[in-house]
Formats: sequence, structure tokens, C-alpha cells
Amino acid sequence: MQSKMTFIYKVHRSGEYGDGCLCGFWWMESIEGWDQRTDEESRAQREELFDRGIEDGYLFYEKDEPIGWCQAYQRDPLIHLVNKFHFSPDPDIWCVSCLMMNPCARGRGLSHIFLAAVLKDLKERGVKKVQAYPRSEGNLGANDVWTGPEALYYKAGFKKVTELSGRSIWEKDLIFGING
Repeated sequence: MQSKMTFIYKVHRSGEYGDGCLCGFWWMESIEGWDQRTDEESRAQREELFDRGIEDGYLFYEKDEPIGWCQAYQRDPLIHLVNKFHFSPDPDIWCVSCLMMNPCARGRGLSHIFLAAVLKDLKERGVKKVQAYPRSEGNLGANDVWTGPEALYYKAGFKKVTELSGRSIWEKDLIFGING
């Protein structure tokens, strides 16, 4: 049995992203020097999160191969995310902070199926509200939509609540069925 780390590595490595992040970006208190970070530092951070019992994401498979990764977790522990958007603490809010598919999986609607499955699981676990933070500029390449494109969240029933410079905040209420 391959470890979770190996599966996450396969999704990141076979995409354009390498394994320089492994969904550690939002966990950082400061992102100073982030672009000089080594793959080994990213892998060590990811292993440390797993060692602490933090399972902050989902893998999407096709024919027993991982082809997608979605980071979904309570929002408040993701310190860089909270600081970037100046969020007040709210333990009831979870977030989809990364959603990426391998190049071989793009353009087939699989990210919609993947997000729907993630949201279904979160709802079954009692999560009340989910946020997402897609980039909102036009003409973005695959490397720039690592949080998932706005259209993905729109089609999943999220509502845009804030437009910032180059990024937007989307929300979906999972408990009461409001906006989806």
C-alpha cells in the first residue's frame, strides 16, 4: 500500500506544480522565502502534518491512479489564509483551498465530479459552511488556478461574497441547503 504522501506526490509531480508546495502554503505563518523553498522542505512539512494527524485533503482516482488533489480543512488553522484575508475566527467554516487535476484529467468535467464528492463528504461530516478562494483575473494558466477556477465553484452552487484584487471569496452553506 502506498502512503498518502506518495499519492499526493504523484498528483503534484505529474502536474505542472512539482512538489514545491504539497499544499503547505496556507499552513505557513509567513510566506517569506516561499519561492526559494526546496522540494525536501515541502515533503518534510507534509509529513509533519500527517504525523500530527492532520488529514487535510482528498485524492481523486481514475483506474487506481490519483489524478486530482483537493485540500479541504477547517479554515482557522490555515494561518496564512486567515491572515491574508483578515478573517475573524469561526470554527464552523471550512475551506477548499486547493483543487488541482493532473493535465491528463483536465477538460473532461472530472473536477466537477471531484468537488461534488468532497462537498458531499463534508456535509455528511457535519460541516456547515465551506469557502473557496479562486483567482479572479482573466487569462490564467493552469499554474495559476491551483485553488480551482471560479466557474467550478459557481457551477457547484457557491456564491461569490467578496471580490478582492485578483482573488474572490466564494461560500456555500452545506447544512440548510441554502445556495445549493
